[in-house]
Amino acid sequence: MTSKQTITTWTIVGFIAVIPAGILIPSSSLALAARNQGASDAYGRTMVALITLGAFFLLGAVIALVMAWAKALTNLRRLGDTTWFTTVLWFGIAGIVTMPLFGLGAFVLGSVLAAYLLAGPGELTQGARSTTLSKTTIARWATRGFSVAGAGGLLILGVAISTSRGAPLEGVLWPSLALVSLGFTAVVAGSIAVGAAWWGALFNARLLAHNAWFKRLLWSGIAAAATMPLFGFGVLILAVVLIAYRRSAPDSMTVQPTQLPTTTAPPRKLAS
Repeated sequence: MTSKQTITTWTIVGFIAVIPAGILIPSSSLALAARNQGASDAYGRTMVALITLGAFFLLGAVIALVMAWAKALTNLRRLGDTTWFTTVLWFGIAGIVTMPLFGLGAFVLGSVLAAYLLAGPGELTQGARSTTLSKTTIARWATRGFSVAGAGGLLILGVAISTSRGAPLEGVLWPSLALVSLGFTAVVAGSIAVGAAWWGALFNARLLAHNAWFKRLLWSGIAAAATMPLFGFGVLILAVVLIAYRRSAPDSMTVQPTQLPTTTAPPRKLAS
């Protein structure tokens, strides 16, 4: 059985490799297309070389993340945790299939892997038990994710302003595109952290006596994933539902048995 630490290492390697791939491939491709001269000169050949380098990073990232996903599935199958196995299996497949759709696949696969590393069961010596995240931990991950995504959005906006007429980046093509690509990469990374927080909230709400919050989180998460390619609209959906969850939903980790509804037994009849 593969240790959870090894799966964590593969996942981190994959996430790190995505960063240069997300910067080099789109920025160099757009810069090459904008000049309409192909790779006929030194500049064009440099862009092709950068695209190729980014493709190697992307290939390494995909291999590392798929390896981590496969090893996690093997562990979960041996541990007999059907809930986590089903979740990681089908959302991992969905992430791999939708990988070309503007980072949607990276969000789906990345968020479910991050959630598994945070709360999924590890080795047999741990009793094959999952760790349900508290609302405090869920809120912390959501805050970090929104902060990173927000910083990426501000970087994109800042570059757009800086490339206007008379601004410092006017006419500076590739560096500007690279900064924009870095901003988009940060938005995807932040979205993955938010997605991991959503998974934590979903598994937390699953333990509550009433399933109202579980259904809200489930369907809003599906809607967020479906609309993620639409200029990141899915992040807004996740923001609204996670803020509402933090303010109004009970925490299954703090609900005491005395707080749950009880049934009053009928009084005994005295023997005559």
